[in-house]
Amino acid sequence: MNAIPSEGVPQSICRFSYVAADITPPVGMYHRMWAASSHDRSQGVHRPLRAGVMAFAKRVSDSESTDSATDSANTQLVMTADHCLLATATVKGIIDAVSRATSLDPRAIHITFSHTHGVGWIANDRAHHPGGELIEPYLESLIDTYATLAQEAHRSLQPASIVYGTGRCNLAVNRDQWHEPTQQWVIGYNTDVPADDTVMVARVSSDNDGRTLANIVNYACHPTTLAWENRLISPDYVGAMRETVEDDTGAPCVFLYGAAGELGPRVGFVGDVQVADRNGRQLGLAALSTLTTMPPHGTQFENPHPVVSGATLAPWRYAPMPPARHDAASTWHVKRSTCALPYRADQRSLDEVIENRTRLDNARQQARSVGDKTRAADLHALIEREDRTISCLEDLPPGDAYPCETTVLRIGDAIWVSVPGEPYSVLQTTLRDRFDCPILLMTLSEGWWPTYLPSEDMYGKGMYAESITLLAPGSLELMIEHVAGQIQRCLEYE
Repeated sequence: MNAIPSEGVPQSICRFSYVAADITPPVGMYHRMWAASSHDRSQGVHRPLRAGVMAFAKRVSDSESTDSATDSANTQLVMTADHCLLATATVKGIIDAVSRATSLDPRAIHITFSHTHGVGWIANDRAHHPGGELIEPYLESLIDTYATLAQEAHRSLQPASIVYGTGRCNLAVNRDQWHEPTQQWVIGYNTDVPADDTVMVARVSSDNDGRTLANIVNYACHPTTLAWENRLISPDYVGAMRETVEDDTGAPCVFLYGAAGELGPRVGFVGDVQVADRNGRQLGLAALSTLTTMPPHGTQFENPHPVVSGATLAPWRYAPMPPARHDAASTWHVKRSTCALPYRADQRSLDEVIENRTRLDNARQQARSVGDKTRAADLHALIEREDRTISCLEDLPPGDAYPCETTVLRIGDAIWVSVPGEPYSVLQTTLRDRFDCPILLMTLSEGWWPTYLPSEDMYGKGMYAESITLLAPGSLELMIEHVAGQIQRCLEYE
């Protein structure tokens, strides 16, 4: 279905606000994210981490009160966090605190992660590790920060217009690589499979004074430039991307992480922060290139009478949109729903994982006792994988399927989609091919569950994403069709 107006300027009219704060952890806090790391505590800061809150609300008409546009049915909060992930209990704590601070229904509140791997696995179950004593007070302050930001964003909503543009950036590559020398699938650089290079950009402008309130960049690429050799707290490429856009535009830049299950940076897994900055500038410049070509908000293309010159010319110009277009761009509709994604039949039980972890730990102790550091390091990494699987299984919802909650928000000509977990990029490419309208896709919404969602044809190969997912083959395809159905209903809504 084509939701883009024939005038060619897709946009949304709503109420909007954005506020942000620094959430950089203290140096010396637990920093281990990579199982291959040889350090536990951070040793410095590459770039600060950021927490942000975007508030979107339905535009108030002359016949409506302001309160009617800031209730749970007509408001959505999107919180962004420069973390890889946060534990389920922490996510729930943040959303509950924000709900109390704003009086919004928790279902109208979302948190999504930049997914930087330059921050430790910050969870209370890591408190016994070096630097872990700093985790609990940090998480408590994080919850307070989001509650304060959300309250400010909710009360500072103002009339705004959003214009959308699409660019390209080849930072991301397919990372599911067959490694011929060792005859195994690894996370590397697969030159044989093209990667989705779409950059979705949204510029939000104040209708009061024309000021740019935020530039939003939606891109799919794992922030894994920095890996086990890096000992600095870092937002990875996201930090330099934001700085590049903000320095040029003078407005805040918000990063939304897309469907990047199999996508990573062309150059990554390094310890050099300059590489992360270079990757960020590449994406930032691609976003700026798109922003530069985007028309003023509140306008549409018009094709006046031809001009007879050496040739007969029909120049296009921007003109104020008529009232009917204004009304269409103000359309507001939210669909929050649940789709059941079946658990895999061969999933190990919690007891089996714990038993295997014990076996690996015994082998690690044996390797250490004979001075085999390489073997001990490999076993440590395998133990880390099992620890994360244990965390997932302990939070596993009962039953035969995961109740996957998705949110589809239509604002005027655009669709905003929020899904949990790490789906492969076919989710976004399929939706954008099927619906001729701007679609901004946010993943890891409310956390990592339901883990990775590889496409069905990637099962049975022994790849990392398949090895740790708890979902059966075909789950991603179920999600795609479910979200597509919700988008269709939103586009039919007037």
